[in-house]
Amino acid sequence: MSTGAGNDTITVNVTGTGTSAVNAGAGDDTVKLDSGLGSAVVDGGDGKDTVVITNTTFGTGTYNNLKANVLNTEVLSLSAANAVVDAAKASQFTEFTLSGGGTSAITKVADTQTVNASADASISASGYVPNGGLDANEEAVSKTAYAGTLSVKASGTTTVTASASALNLTVSPVPTVSNGVTTSTASAVTLAGDVKTATITLNNGVNNSKTASADIATSVTLAPASTLDAGNKYFVALGNLTAVTLTGTGSATVTNSGTASKLASIDASGLAGKVTITGSTLGNATAGLTWTAGTLAETVKLGSALDNLTLHTSNSNYAKMDSITGFTLVADATGVLTTATAAKSDDITVKTGAGAGTAITSFAKAATGYSTTSLDAALATLGARAADNVVFQVAGNTYIFVDSSANTSTTIDDADTLIELVGLVDLDNLVLALNS
Repeated sequence: MSTGAGNDTITVNVTGTGTSAVNAGAGDDTVKLDSGLGSAVVDGGDGKDTVVITNTTFGTGTYNNLKANVLNTEVLSLSAANAVVDAAKASQFTEFTLSGGGTSAITKVADTQTVNASADASISASGYVPNGGLDANEEAVSKTAYAGTLSVKASGTTTVTASASALNLTVSPVPTVSNGVTTSTASAVTLAGDVKTATITLNNGVNNSKTASADIATSVTLAPASTLDAGNKYFVALGNLTAVTLTGTGSATVTNSGTASKLASIDASGLAGKVTITGSTLGNATAGLTWTAGTLAETVKLGSALDNLTLHTSNSNYAKMDSITGFTLVADATGVLTTATAAKSDDITVKTGAGAGTAITSFAKAATGYSTTSLDAALATLGARAADNVVFQVAGNTYIFVDSSANTSTTIDDADTLIELVGLVDLDNLVLALNS
């Protein structure tokens, strides 16, 4: 069979002892091997071509058949639930697509290969070996070996469990193409696994490529914690994650209050979503980062999207001060934060304790008389005053301070809460934002 040029979809069924040959020709073609793997020879020809198979497990014969009989084809698509594949043994493919139910697994993914996941997937990089796993010499390792950079594209309501040194994750709406028109539905991806750094790109879209009438959102959720696998050997909830970079037009929820999280750097300066569909809110910023601080000294950078920040007095303290860049409050024409302008502003809440806590709504602007050039001197002055919850500015930055001891000592305790907002934020409006 030869289909010539064009983007063709070909389904191959081979019965009995028959054989077949498919030459898909030029174009981005898709060949579905409903049966016939090993008895059908497929040549994808020019273009980016995909072969779709229903195997759930792969033996040596399967890998050999793919190498011998599927030629000039770039993408291996696994449509069955709970598929398991070794990417190193299918190295002729530059992409893998996992679309079945359950949780499919792909191991030994090279830096040059990409995984597309529209269903739950466990994905590990070439060279990554978890504690207790077998290295290249088939010997068990006693410490997790980190290696590789995974490239993953995810969509749908999906959990991606990634294991590598680094992860590049792109989240996009779920596309459905019919008669040249693409309709899209929202995607919500949960990230888990064991990576040290992650760069996540979130792409919002529209519901219809021809007659768009609604924005379609994407989101990612991660909650780093030191949770180990059932054998208590390696992280499964991003316990070794140290840095996250977020870009694009979607939203991200980062809950960093898990036990012993190592996530100290969150760069959301690239989140810049806006409403794209005509209406009263056209052009307004959309949701960006929703962040709950942990116990580390965290550095957070915000972008032009609407960000929501929650910090707790037991976690965000003087000993490990959190620093936030890009926090923005929008005032009205008179310079005041109102209900209307707050909807276009970032939001910040400081709560008591470390758990659910209670929002503190008694902040005030610190009275003058403290040093505006030395943070330590300013804290010594403010710590001696009766007012416990204050905002103030020193050396071009803005600070939120909660005195944990409520005493008149000039000593600043490590447990006192101190949060830095890099740059000058209007103090009157900051008080309104904290207390609302």
